[in-house]
Amino acid sequence: MRINRKTQSLPIKKLLICALLVSGLVTYAGCAKKNTKNECRIHGIVTDKSKEGKKIFLVPLTGAQDAAHVDSTVITGGKFEFTADTAEMKVIRLDYHFRDNVQELLVVSEPGDVYVTISSNSTTSGTPQNDSLQVWKNHIMAFGARFNELRRSAHGGAIPDTLMTKLKAVQKEQLDYTHRMRDNMKRGVFYNFLKAGY
Repeated sequence: MRINRKTQSLPIKKLLICALLVSGLVTYAGCAKKNTKNECRIHGIVTDKSKEGKKIFLVPLTGAQDAAHVDSTVITGGKFEFTADTAEMKVIRLDYHFRDNVQELLVVSEPGDVYVTISSNSTTSGTPQNDSLQVWKNHIMAFGARFNELRRSAHGGAIPDTLMTKLKAVQKEQLDYTHRMRDNMKRGVFYNFLKAGY
């Protein structure tokens, strides 16, 4: 009985092709896993239902704000998501036509899962630097509220010396708080932000 060499080599070729495909898929899956490890995943909620279907943007705080550096998505079901592969300070904001009743939000796009809520008082959490950023923001807003309350007590007129002294004391307290926070934190994007701005 004669064996046809062509039909005998066909299954071997199929096996080799399958082995190469499987090997390629395993390598690709390994690479994809490595990339997501250093990826920032931002999971967002928008509380204002009137923003449904509107565009929301992830914008670098500094530097180029062109199509290559700005990401956008549409709010769907009150939610949105972004991914970023560089650690930097970014701002989450809606299109300027729809920013009423919502506060834009500073975030650090560091690796990990970041959870944000966009509302009249937007918040961030989930990674070490974003947790610190939110603590700092809460304090800054509290200092701002005290400062504004003191300003209002002048009733729009000239600020007396005693009131000016109180206003300067609140400003100093705010700066001192920021300096203490910066000096007690690890080096990173948020540390650099505080160092540059304060």
